[in-house]
Amino acid sequence: MKLKNTLGLAIGSLVAATSFGVLAQGQGAVEIEGNVTKQYYDSERNFKNDGTNPGVRLGYFLTDDVSLDLGYNETHNARGEVFNKDIKGSKAKLDATYHFGTVGDALRPYVSAGFAHESLGQATRSGRDHSTFANVGAGAKWYITDMFYARAGVEAQYNIDQGDTEWAPSVGVGLNFGGSPKQAEAAPAPVAEVCSDSDNDGVCDNVDKCPD
Repeated sequence: MKLKNTLGLAIGSLVAATSFGVLAQGQGAVEIEGNVTKQYYDSERNFKNDGTNPGVRLGYFLTDDVSLDLGYNETHNARGEVFNKDIKGSKAKLDATYHFGTVGDALRPYVSAGFAHESLGQATRSGRDHSTFANVGAGAKWYITDMFYARAGVEAQYNIDQGDTEWAPSVGVGLNFGGSPKQAEAAPAPVAEVCSDSDNDGVCDNVDKCPD
């Protein structure tokens, strides 16, 4: 699917999701995010400049703190050093993310780990190179409201096939919805009124006409 169609689908989902009531982040929540990654490629690729890669991410919270995240980015603005060739490609990834803090915090740092598959054009030959990556990352999400957040992070990506490491800082904005509703604090039980009843007739002394 072209990125344009993917982004259109994500934006449509974001708009539709705003019709839901305000729900808390946490177990069962879904996050949809649009993002941009600045991809710093290894020098072995012979690229003249690095890529600026727009993408989308879909996350599902297995618990209040742990989510599974499926991401997709397309390669833009990368060029080959030798023939000034425009480099095209894409990367799909699956990460597990652990969020620090508690549900409802405005700022939630996170760490992530997972794998990715990349299909990327080459600077000195035709066709695309297919590589598998192991990723580790860290960053933070700022929940501006219960549903809307901004994110910034960085990832180290180890190319298992080539044996080199690349870096990918990214920023994104997204929507969190579908989690368990916030539990309202239980109102304290009313305290039963205690009165004195000196003659034990079942009528409090302060209203008893015959207290003796």
